[in-house]
Amino acid sequence: MSVPGNRWDLLAPHTGPPPSVGVVVCHYRQPAQLARTVAALQTQTRPPVSVVVADDGSPEPPDPAALAGPVPVRVVTQDDRGFRAAAARNRGAAQVEGDVLVFLDADTVPGPGFVAALTARIAACPDVLAVGRRR
Repeated sequence: MSVPGNRWDLLAPHTGPPPSVGVVVCHYRQPAQLARTVAALQTQTRPPVSVVVADDGSPEPPDPAALAGPVPVRVVTQDDRGFRAAAARNRGAAQVEGDVLVFLDADTVPGPGFVAALTARIAACPDVLAVGRRR
């Protein structure tokens, strides 16, 4: 299925259950920013089913207990061998649950309807790759 010119309004509304969402949050030495991002994920209007924090070798990895909420949060780490965000994201992707995989950075705080809006498009057209930009 194609969406000519990004005309999402041409798609029929999705009537089945929405896909489940897992989020991978890439992190390196940003505990305050990470706490805000995970708190925003915990309070989504349509929460993800899991969150994995992919730590890129911070001297003190995040404590999953400090990020606890209704959505399960796991932390995966790798040794600090320089900037290896892609490897950290891949490690997180291997551990997260969900039909749809969302990648965020630790300093990217999603608005309350982020997951719901993202999955509405994907539910209507499962072949899509959805990307966004920071405001």
